Amino acid sequence: MRDQIFISYSHADSDYQLRLRTHLSIFERSGSVKYWSDTQLRTGDQWRNEIENNLEKTAVAILLVSADFLDSDFIRSNELPPLLDAWEKEGVYILPVIVKPCSFSHVTELSRFQAVNDPEYTVAEMNDAERERTWKNLAEIAYRRLLEYQEKHPEPPVSDFEQGRPSSSSFIDLSDLIDIHIEVEEEPQKPEKKHEPDVTSHEQEDDLLFYYVHDLLEDPSRLQSYYVYTYEHIDILSFLPSAIDFLSAYGGCPALIHQVEELFRQNGWEGDGEIRLMWFPPFLRIGVEDTWGTLAWFVKQNNNGTSFIASPAAIPYLTLPNPQILTPDADGYYTAQIAEVRRKINPQYRCFKLRGLLDQVSKYKEDETHWLLYHTGDFQDPSVNDWVRFKVKTVCGLRDFPDIQNTRNIYLYSLEILP
Repeated sequence: MRDQIFISYSHADSDYQLRLRTHLSIFERSGSVKYWSDTQLRTGDQWRNEIENNLEKTAVAILLVSADFLDSDFIRSNELPPLLDAWEKEGVYILPVIVKPCSFSHVTELSRFQAVNDPEYTVAEMNDAERERTWKNLAEIAYRRLLEYQEKHPEPPVSDFEQGRPSSSSFIDLSDLIDIHIEVEEEPQKPEKKHEPDVTSHEQEDDLLFYYVHDLLEDPSRLQSYYVYTYEHIDILSFLPSAIDFLSAYGGCPALIHQVEELFRQNGWEGDGEIRLMWFPPFLRIGVEDTWGTLAWFVKQNNNGTSFIASPAAIPYLTLPNPQILTPDADGYYTAQIAEVRRKINPQYRCFKLRGLLDQVSKYKEDETHWLLYHTGDFQDPSVNDWVRFKVKTVCGLRDFPDIQNTRNIYLYSLEILP
């Protein structure tokens, strides 16, 4: 029976789904609503089966739409197809909310659904009060839609024989409680279909470790956005498993390990030592506090004992190594390497993180980053790891954005990609 709300989201937007769950919990505690997101997976769960089972129970699907959501192969291949099929054949409700600027209107299979908010005014662009009001309204809408679905698709009564007790005629009629009626044409339920990812067909893809790393297996270049720290010394390595031992069963492992090695080399690692995995539990508040925690990469350099840690989120108790300070040549041009492409940005602009900081700042803030910013079409767009030569027009003051903090935008006179 379809009797719950399913939250589909990218892990890059975990903080948004956690806030939505807070508003939904009011209805859950009253026993009116059951909802599910993948943060409710427990260690040992066969996570792919759990997700599929909960999709089959979904009466209302909330989609937290962003560029990361639209870019997720897992969501596109495993979550959206059964949800869209259930909408078409069983009348399941689809509620998109646009959490960050993205090309939602260009995705035909999703833009046919009315978004909860204006796609041009996303949750990320709202102030705190507007954001809370959006989550409140969304939770109430999802609650009403769940009741509507249950009214239109009542659970078949259990026979006296199945109940093992005398018959009872005590039934609650919800029709007087709901004043919204939407006609939905019902069709036969589609047969169960398995959606397998392209990365690997190995049996072990049903564990949580694969769910931690499947995005990196699909695109190892995402490691370039990781924070890399050094620490002296970490001597007990028994609790840090070998990455190659854990990941060798998955397709794409050699390429991923190679990218991790390159990342550490870019930050001073000399190449000796074994790449390992390091897990931070959620109560350490590294990244988003959910039930999973954060998976990081680790290596200890044998010749001097220096440890290197690469984490997808900042580690508050560690300090990043002193960044490279970039200086101009005699003609006033800077040369630098691109470390990251900022994807959560208005499509009118392009934004690229530099590997290093410009010398035009008298005092740098901890974790400060510098980003090249220009209008789309002004220059040829570089890629991660490209070397570029540019001339600076303006260095802006420090700013915080929903996706990046302690950042300075760098406006340009010129930009060229070096061969």
